[in-house]
Amino acid sequence: MPLLGALSSAPIFIDCQAVIELHELELKDSGGLSGIRDRNSLESAVFAPQQLHNHDPDADLVDMAHRICMRSLRLTPSMTATSGQPT
Repeated sequence: MPLLGALSSAPIFIDCQAVIELHELELKDSGGLSGIRDRNSLESAVFAPQQLHNHDPDADLVDMAHRICMRSLRLTPSMTATSGQPT
């Protein structure tokens, strides 16, 4: 199958638990504070790409990646390394 065919298939979305587990693995490697400051903000960020895809099936992976990155940066669902407080 050509690469373009693989990119055009339906995306697979991960859930909040998978994000938390990936975050914990990253913290073991690089350090930082463990824990989620705001579960609702995390859920909002994680489900943003799926919501975009549901409302705009033509949205591509770049659009969905942009949506989760911007939502995560704006909402800051995890603890910050400097003080344990939201930025």
